[in-house]
Amino acid sequence: MSNQNKTSQFMVTTIIFFAIFFIVYFVFLRKDEEPFFTPDDYDVAFINDGTIYFSDYKGDFSVEAARGIVTAWDSAGEGIYFIDNYAKLRYYDIVEDKPSDVTTNITDFAVSPTGDAIAVVRTLDEDRIVIIDPEGQEIADLGPGGSPRWSGDGTTCAFLADGDVVIASRPSDDPAGWRVRFTLSGSVSDMDISPDGGMILMVETVEMESSLSKVGVTDSGFSEKSLIKTGTLEAVPPAGAPVGFSEPRFFSGENTALFIYNDADAGRVFSIDTDDDEIKGISQEPGPIFGITIAPDDETFAYFLINIEAQPSFTEITGDGEIPLVLGPDTLNEQYLEKLYRMSDNELLGGDEANTYNLNRLLESDVIRVVDLKRDVYWVLGDGQYPTLRK
Repeated sequence: MSNQNKTSQFMVTTIIFFAIFFIVYFVFLRKDEEPFFTPDDYDVAFINDGTIYFSDYKGDFSVEAARGIVTAWDSAGEGIYFIDNYAKLRYYDIVEDKPSDVTTNITDFAVSPTGDAIAVVRTLDEDRIVIIDPEGQEIADLGPGGSPRWSGDGTTCAFLADGDVVIASRPSDDPAGWRVRFTLSGSVSDMDISPDGGMILMVETVEMESSLSKVGVTDSGFSEKSLIKTGTLEAVPPAGAPVGFSEPRFFSGENTALFIYNDADAGRVFSIDTDDDEIKGISQEPGPIFGITIAPDDETFAYFLINIEAQPSFTEITGDGEIPLVLGPDTLNEQYLEKLYRMSDNELLGGDEANTYNLNRLLESDVIRVVDLKRDVYWVLGDGQYPTLRK
């Protein structure tokens, strides 16, 4: 065989080899390298440093969605509503992968379990509870208030107004027929309404004494309030945590609820069966707990905690001298940026030696925990705040 034929055969063989290689690579190998974290895998939406992320429960993967400060899944699990940094309520469709505007001047909101309405806190001259549809059109203005909570069938909305609990409802066959029915006077700091709309579980705090109570809701008004438990604290919980009880939250299908108890030593999550007031401990953390949320299937819940051991301590120089600076969950990022701005060239701040590493630890001190009640599994999702769980 001539050298020319050998060269031609070699070139043909080489071309065939590379052709087969590229076919195998792009059809089989390259396919395996494609991202396998898709919108179907989104389990959690959460906030970190003013940005909303989607993640799986274990925190193995996360993707950035939008800038925002408050978020919640819609009832179908097809997207999230969120408040952006300009107090605008927006909706992020995970299939379309883009946000759209809903309404403006909003500081808080709650999506109806039925998905046909949203209770928003509209802030103009005062905070008012307004019921809107998913497109942002106003259905009803319920008056001054905040912290809206829904019954399971979406026909009752409870909210707070200067410590009082207000009950508003509509007939099941009239989406626009909202009316305020009655008010329970008190010093309520947080509450939730049971799925059937027949009970309010609430927290009242006066100075260093915190109480957990329940009250029935009937067609004619509230029944007599029943005190469940009282906690008296000798020291304030760290990191700006609520004193004692906070954030009672009902499961979606029963009269069982979760609540938080923060004291100076730890943060704890308890469950309570409101039919017999039986309380059980669920989890405990070395720092205060905030932002408890329950998945619609009632099998998983999440919260975030501030790890006191990971959070450096700072003092601030004031006219009264050096005083401890308490950083709560809503001020961590703000204080972080302020400290970077105020830190002098020799890295001294407020009398404390503070380097960039310690300042970064501020943002690493808030950690999201996911708890699977069915399998008794605990996951650490990672740094972040205010998780919300998908259907």
